[in-house]
Amino acid sequence: MEEELIAAGAKVVEDNPKGSVTLRPVRKTIYKKKPKAINVDKNLSEAVQKRVNGLVSMFIGMGAYKPPGILTDNLKAEWKQTCRRIAEKKVKDAEKATIDRVVNAWLELRAFLESRGRPAPPEMVDLDQFLNHTSAPARALQALKWMNKNADQALELGNLQVPATPRATGQRGQAPVVEPPLVQALEDRIMEMHAVGDERWSVLLAPWVMAFGCLRYAHIARSEPRRLTAAFLHCRCPKGKQKHAREGFDFAVPATFANGFFWAKEVLEAYRTLAPARQRLAGLCFSDEGRPWTILEVQETMQSEMAVFLDNPEDITTYSWRRMAPTIAQLLECRPEEMAALGDWQTKGDQPDVGQMAFHYSSAKYAASIKVKSLVWGAAAKLTSNLLWEAIPQAELDAARAHGLAEADRLLRQDRQPMWTSSQSFQDVRKRLKLSQQFVEAAQQARQEAEAAPAPQMPDQLNGKVLTATLKNGRAICPDFQTDECPNPADNCPFGAHLCAILQKSGRACGGKHGAGICNIKRAVRAESAVPVAPKPSATLVPAAVGEKAQFTRKRAAAGSATDDEVADAMRAAVKKARGKAAPKTPPKASAVAAPKTPPKAMATTPKRLAAPGKPQVKTMPKKGREKATGATLDPRSRIRYCPGPYLIWTSRKGGSIYLAGLPMRQTVDKFPKTALQICCFPHGPESRGGG
Repeated sequence: MEEELIAAGAKVVEDNPKGSVTLRPVRKTIYKKKPKAINVDKNLSEAVQKRVNGLVSMFIGMGAYKPPGILTDNLKAEWKQTCRRIAEKKVKDAEKATIDRVVNAWLELRAFLESRGRPAPPEMVDLDQFLNHTSAPARALQALKWMNKNADQALELGNLQVPATPRATGQRGQAPVVEPPLVQALEDRIMEMHAVGDERWSVLLAPWVMAFGCLRYAHIARSEPRRLTAAFLHCRCPKGKQKHAREGFDFAVPATFANGFFWAKEVLEAYRTLAPARQRLAGLCFSDEGRPWTILEVQETMQSEMAVFLDNPEDITTYSWRRMAPTIAQLLECRPEEMAALGDWQTKGDQPDVGQMAFHYSSAKYAASIKVKSLVWGAAAKLTSNLLWEAIPQAELDAARAHGLAEADRLLRQDRQPMWTSSQSFQDVRKRLKLSQQFVEAAQQARQEAEAAPAPQMPDQLNGKVLTATLKNGRAICPDFQTDECPNPADNCPFGAHLCAILQKSGRACGGKHGAGICNIKRAVRAESAVPVAPKPSATLVPAAVGEKAQFTRKRAAAGSATDDEVADAMRAAVKKARGKAAPKTPPKASAVAAPKTPPKAMATTPKRLAAPGKPQVKTMPKKGREKATGATLDPRSRIRYCPGPYLIWTSRKGGSIYLAGLPMRQTVDKFPKTALQICCFPHGPESRGGG
């Protein structure tokens, strides 16, 4: 043995004359492979071109859009260009899965026709035999319907039917809905895997997002986060399944679990570490490298984790979680429009039949979706202790709905302040009118003032008269003004207009510039039982004529001793008495002066006054001593008596005053105080003086 080893060693030396060879164990060098760069845009473009080429092959093979007549080379090239443009548009508008199924069905149909020696387009016999020989007849029939509609075909598909074949995957029908305890179990398992750094926690997050977002996993895998608040994660899906949502749709998902775990913040932090090209394809549930989880990975991981709680985990699917939110909404007796709002109205048939036009133009559908999702999220936290949805008592459902409404109000308040917003902001998704900064500041100030001041309520009646809260044009009426208790000025009162709120028989408010407590309108609607206004201290006017002037003093009366009507009557009596002292209503008769035949010449400063047609010009002048006796003077131009100075006759509790005086003249204008309103009274109309 040793001789053989020596001979082998000598042979090695002979083969390597440059030097000796040292025999040692060979070490295996392990090189860390550099991650292969992925051109996302290139791969995406190649996939799109593959679908386009498949549709072009189907259009040309079926003879779609083929021009009649002789097909020259130029016309054939133009036909192919037309088919390619139409195919590009169809690929852009339709779902990826739809195009793939159509292309696969066309390849199978072409191979089937070639094997039978039949031309395209196929006849009724060919289509019937094809459906009975293919392995997926249901998918093939749907693809044929799409071809017939989008490839300008006239195939007779009405009499075709899918052959009855045994279903290999189990019974037909919807997947069973998850039961209440599994919701809490899923949240706990997600938190455990996240705590130990297992990237599969985002795999289990997908069923939770499907449950409370009421979404398909395909939409979750292609969505991008746009805004994060303490309550919701707002996202944008670039393409919906239904035709009316092909341009994309917005949706929101509660950002926390019932136990307070802020999963949306963790997802967003991982999302922001990815490259921009990876972010466009990562979706909401992805691995550490930014690869979105496939639906098969989501299903298998979920079934393996739920095997601890279920004896038949193979029956639970992603659709089991998607059915959870509609089940809770139905148990909470939500309205049909609220049920449709769960899925962000992705199915057009979910829209209400009544008022479709108004519903189509409504811009509050997104807010309604957020509100009903908040309701379901809050109510689910109170129902997870039950074993079956059908076994929950009605009392517990009512309590869960009340808790869900309270949680919805809290989440909507928290959703006002964003914590993070993407560069392509959420506001860019929906077109909005841009308000001016001045208008925004004024609106915010008005809102703050309205929230700070408690809004008073309009009483149903006052002094036996029914009150209304608004005018005919919808403007609010201040309730405190009706009892003279509003401290705000009339032109800047946040509670409404300072007008009378007495309801008339015509259906309108009185609208006078007085309160309802002193309104005497006769057309008021009477209440069945009068509720008198609460008595308040008021001033009692006590006239006391001193000398030639009427002076008034005011004393405070006891509460309830005098009403507002009594005060008004006393004020009217005082005014009448003051007028009687200042200028007697019926002055002593003056001796008549016969009109001379030749009227005397008027003074140079007094213009001539022409008599009215058909009436003699008669002047009755008082005696000279009457001015001193009454304190009144006479204006020879207007022949109206006036009092020389203003007299204070009434003062309100807020400082307002009423004065009685004659017309202000040059010699008395300095005696008048600052006046807001002047009322002039005349004994006769202008027609008695020859005026119009």
